[in-house]
Amino acid sequence: MKKLLILSLFLSLVFAGHAQVSQTVNVTAGGGLSAAITAAGGSLSTITNLTVTGTIDASDFVTMRDNMPALAVLDISGATIAAYSGTGGTYTDTSYPAKTVPEFAFYNNATSTGKTTLTTITLSDSLTTSIGYSAFYGCSGLTTLTIPTSVTSIGDAAFSFCSGLTSITSLGSVTSIGSSAFSYCTGLTTITLPSSVTSIGEAAFAVCGGTITVDPANANYSSLNGVLFNKAQTTLIQCPMSKTGSYTIPSLVTSIGDYAFDSCTGLTTLTIPTSVTSIGGFAFSGCTGLTTLTIPTSVTSIGGGAFSGCSGLTTLTIPTSVTSIGHNAFNNCTGLTTLTIPTSVTSIGGGAFFDCSGLTSITAESSVPVDLTASAGVFRNVPTSTCTLYVPSGSVSAYQEANQWQDFTHIVGFSATAISTATTSALKAYTQNGQLIVTGIPQGETLTVYTVQGTTICSQKTDGNQVVVNLPAQGIYIVKAGTQSVKVVD
Repeated sequence: MKKLLILSLFLSLVFAGHAQVSQTVNVTAGGGLSAAITAAGGSLSTITNLTVTGTIDASDFVTMRDNMPALAVLDISGATIAAYSGTGGTYTDTSYPAKTVPEFAFYNNATSTGKTTLTTITLSDSLTTSIGYSAFYGCSGLTTLTIPTSVTSIGDAAFSFCSGLTSITSLGSVTSIGSSAFSYCTGLTTITLPSSVTSIGEAAFAVCGGTITVDPANANYSSLNGVLFNKAQTTLIQCPMSKTGSYTIPSLVTSIGDYAFDSCTGLTTLTIPTSVTSIGGFAFSGCTGLTTLTIPTSVTSIGGGAFSGCSGLTTLTIPTSVTSIGHNAFNNCTGLTTLTIPTSVTSIGGGAFFDCSGLTSITAESSVPVDLTASAGVFRNVPTSTCTLYVPSGSVSAYQEANQWQDFTHIVGFSATAISTATTSALKAYTQNGQLIVTGIPQGETLTVYTVQGTTICSQKTDGNQVVVNLPAQGIYIVKAGTQSVKVVD
């Protein structure tokens, strides 16, 4: 009997610890939430459901964030958010505007923790006009969200890492969505942008699982199959992380925005049209499923981190149209074995090929080494003792003396005449079972195959049909036909 009583008491305490504790309070002035709860007989440590009316300010959000460990359901739709000045706010700032969910409202920057217990919040339909920077950052327990029609702006990283968020009932009349506002909201299934949205910050929906749809009446944005574009469809803004398999970028697109395909791990094949001239920062970061990629000759710049973490890529030829490669552009592309840097490249950012530990050969086609003095760690963790650096034969000594290029143990010269400066090529070549197969040869042109050292393997007139050439050994070969050329690695 005694054991049963003890067990009964234990179970009652367990259930009590999980029971909902609701409290409704009216706060007469900003900063008075804690006192109002105590006066009403409530306990900050046990309240799970809280309804607040009256007036609150940034200091009251500190109370809810840091002193109410069980808070799950919050309704402040009947409360006015007053301006606050002082050092007791949610961040290091001393001034917080009225009608704004303050920055870091439910994310403690000092401890780097979000309010993970919070599952539901109800805001006012008329008393809230903006949601501040990182207001709900890391609130992974938040499952649904309705933005009041009075809200016009959502700050940077406002809902970043709200991984439990599965739906956004409404974005109300929001006009601007800040950078990374909904990044890493991996649980989202659908995001609908109202016609009011006129501004979207970079990476606003990066690493977001949801399909993005746009109100047809929106004058600034459009969506096709869940992919977000500007209205003219010339800029690709965001592709959902859930996109898998093959994807062909529409031919209207001229630029791929920052973080556009960030962490699209299921993407295996991507076709970039020749209309694209620029690839933004971290545009394909973490696309581990991509094994091959052709960057069209229309592209002139590759942004910082653009292909970082694309560990599945094995071979990459940067086209002769590219003039700049951003910092960390190919960082951690561990599967990359061969790389060609054309003569057109005049700028390479720091860490551009950092951690490309699988590289066995790099061909730098410029006779003058790109100056890397101001770009730290371009080849950091590249196996420079075993990776061969191929350079024009007359430039070996220049590379041996140049900053960072000199770190390569094996610097080998090749005949510069084997490299064409053609910016477009219908010529295609690949190797199979020790043979080189060449297609797309203009009729009547002479097909020439060189080693990178300049030794001619084959030179023959063609009738425009496919040509098969037996290769003497594995290596790097230059295939030329008229003004066109391609490089092949066997």
